[in-house]
Amino acid sequence: MLQFKTGWLPAVLLVSILLLGGSCKEVNDMALNDFEIIEQRFYDFLTGGPSLNLRDSQVITRLEELTGTATEYWQSMEKSHDRTSIWSDLSLSFYAGEQFRRVEAPYEMTNTYLRLGVLSRAYKTRGTGVYLNQELGSDIVNALIWMSDNIYYEKEASGNWWDWEIGTPLRLID
Repeated sequence: MLQFKTGWLPAVLLVSILLLGGSCKEVNDMALNDFEIIEQRFYDFLTGGPSLNLRDSQVITRLEELTGTATEYWQSMEKSHDRTSIWSDLSLSFYAGEQFRRVEAPYEMTNTYLRLGVLSRAYKTRGTGVYLNQELGSDIVNALIWMSDNIYYEKEASGNWWDWEIGTPLRLID
């Protein structure tokens, strides 16, 4: 039996509506609604959503682990404006003063975004010790802006292509 991936269904439905005479507005409204549903499901998957049982011992254990990891990452974050990386153990070696910055170890760029993802997940997950902490939220945004301005922007990629084209983008959508 042929099985379709879940992501194909909206595309098949959109094409069917177009072929059967649906208006562009109907197709656009349906696509937007489907996208919002998928986006909400992914958010709920990452954060536990509104049905997260904060009394369940297994949930409490996972929230404590997430809080501990996020707190460790947050406390070890480099927050100064003249930094050359977000974490000292993930050196984003680049040459200051050149036209572009050359990242010597792109896997450390990917891992930087991975840690920012953990911080973001902890920030948005009810029951963590850093849930909606404004200072943490500000530090995450500032780190993302710094990374975008200094490391991961349109330029010549160096090192392993996988980190530039797959690894880092995957971390960004988490």
